[in-house]
Amino acid sequence: MTGGRGQATLDRLEAARGCCDPRALESLRAAVPEQMRLSRFTESTVPPQYAGAFCHAGTWQAGVDLSVLPEPMRREVAWCVFRIIQLGGTIPVPGLSMLVRRLGEVLPAGDAGP
Repeated sequence: MTGGRGQATLDRLEAARGCCDPRALESLRAAVPEQMRLSRFTESTVPPQYAGAFCHAGTWQAGVDLSVLPEPMRREVAWCVFRIIQLGGTIPVPGLSMLVRRLGEVLPAGDAGP
């Protein structure tokens, strides 16, 4: 990210770091079926009843690896993915992969906050 907007975004992320409510995070986690609590979304890990919601245009083999994110963010992303599917939406694998990659650049997996 470059310029004033990029720095403003980084400043907001830094200010929000470590501000998650563990109880809210646990309730999100509880709403996700056990088989969708994944750290990696791939053709072989996503259960068949959910796999059709992933639009992959040939990129499905690489999948989406959430392990580059801090644990709280992994749970949130998994919940978002499930909620989109639950509402009848689709998940573009390239877009989700890019989002996770960019979040991983800003918040490394070992950085769980203060």
